[in-house]
Amino acid sequence: MSLYTALFAIDVPHYGTRTIEALTPAAAIKAAKTLDPADLCDDPDWGNAACARIVSIKDETHRQLIAEDVALDGAFLRYGGRQAFLLCEAAPALLDAVQKLAAQAHALLAAIESASDRFEDPAARLAEAASHAEQVIATAEGATDQ
Repeated sequence: MSLYTALFAIDVPHYGTRTIEALTPAAAIKAAKTLDPADLCDDPDWGNAACARIVSIKDETHRQLIAEDVALDGAFLRYGGRQAFLLCEAAPALLDAVQKLAAQAHALLAAIESASDRFEDPAARLAEAASHAEQVIATAEGATDQ
């Protein structure tokens, strides 16, 4: 039997408060942004821990990586600010739209093919777009992770 070393991680929110004196709400926000949360947040909330994961598993020599970044609770971190957050929020609707577009593209291609060779070039471009849409769908559904 072999020995393996597993490195685990979990993110625990820490909370802290600071009173800010300011003339306006905008000024209060600006002042708060200058503070370092690492200096303020010393109250851990273990009950709301998230992003439980196996960071890595290595063999007994510690040189061979067996696994990496294995989520244990379905949560994940994403950096990128508000724009990335909005994209994540829109992802289900975007995926639905791409799925409908791909299905309609295939139906349209079938109709074009039976109608005339006159549409061969636009049909080829549409087929390429539909193929790309299907790749996006596969990625969104996790088919490319396997």
